[in-house]
Amino acid sequence: MIADLHRELGKLQRHVVDVQAELVALRYCMQDTGLLDSKAFSVELHRRRFLAAHAMHPCSFDHDITSVLATQGEAMLAWAGVEALLVLKATSRCVAALASGWRKPRSPHIF
Repeated sequence: MIADLHRELGKLQRHVVDVQAELVALRYCMQDTGLLDSKAFSVELHRRRFLAAHAMHPCSFDHDITSVLATQGEAMLAWAGVEALLVLKATSRCVAALASGWRKPRSPHIF
């Protein structure tokens, strides 16, 4: 019984690998012919994944990014690192204004 299940699992895993390879090939063909915009595809894929994750783990968003950064920016700097927050800083003028007051932490550890 276990051996049969193990064989079936192996078949399913190989099938998933095959489908993934076909999907990648199809996507490249569609991009090369201009039928698919890779940026729009990535945005839509991200949106759908976010919605699926939110449906599985519902939560409320009581704060926006600027209010979180205003109160926790330096802690996030220590945790995520300068490079990560520089990328975030480039996302909006409001975030950039908040980030101008952040100081690089003395230690890479929060605690």
